[in-house]
Amino acid sequence: MKRVLGAVAIIGMASWSPAEAKDNSAYMWGVGAHVSTVIIPGKYPITFPTKIENYNFIDEEEEFGGDPNNEDDLKRDLDANGEPIFSTLERVKNDFTFGGDFVYYVDKSHRIGATVQYGVGNRFSDVSLLGKYDYVYAKQDQFQLLFGGGIGFGTQTYKGAVSPEKLNVSYFPLRINIGGLVRFPDSAALQLSLFAQSAVPSNQLYTKLDGTEVDSVGTAFSLFSYLSSGLELSFFYGDFKPKKSKGGKGGKGGKGGKGGKGGKK
Repeated sequence: MKRVLGAVAIIGMASWSPAEAKDNSAYMWGVGAHVSTVIIPGKYPITFPTKIENYNFIDEEEEFGGDPNNEDDLKRDLDANGEPIFSTLERVKNDFTFGGDFVYYVDKSHRIGATVQYGVGNRFSDVSLLGKYDYVYAKQDQFQLLFGGGIGFGTQTYKGAVSPEKLNVSYFPLRINIGGLVRFPDSAALQLSLFAQSAVPSNQLYTKLDGTEVDSVGTAFSLFSYLSSGLELSFFYGDFKPKKSKGGKGGKGGKGGKGGKGGKK
């Protein structure tokens, strides 16, 4: 976790100079919560690992078979009665992810943060932690347009309709996002974001229908199977009132010129 947040901080500071800090007129922070859902694909993931889709785990020729018109299906394992075996895992159609967030504006153009989230669906769960960075592209009085992304780690679990079948995926989420943030008077903000993400699998542990565990049923290229995009709505509470720069305070000192008028008296 320290490495992830450290990397995000470095990315955020890379384009920030001391000179810019002196000219900075605002920084803000907030804590809050979000809810999100995957829009594309309609069912997630795009596909399960090929070994699971084809249920191909037995090497002995006499123990597998299937549709003679399908070369891949010919490798499908057979049960004790000689019938082809099919996985009962199902792709997730309706999912929702809930999370907690922390954001900190390094200055008026750069924001870093972290989020922990939990996703649910039909026989599906997802827990992840991400470090984030956003560049504030548009800085209006009450509205901000942000571009950014995040990286972290997480784990997904898909359970089959028949126990004990399940797939556990340990992964590294890579995310990019664009969002609009509206600030309410000083202490709150609402953000709507469009995101795209890939869950890069570090390991995919599969428990077969008979309870046997199979390690690494997929490869790193499975990241294309876990591509997704969706919408996220976030609410923040904190300090969203831009702080005045030192230069601005100095400007007030300029009112001392009225003292000069006093000298004319």
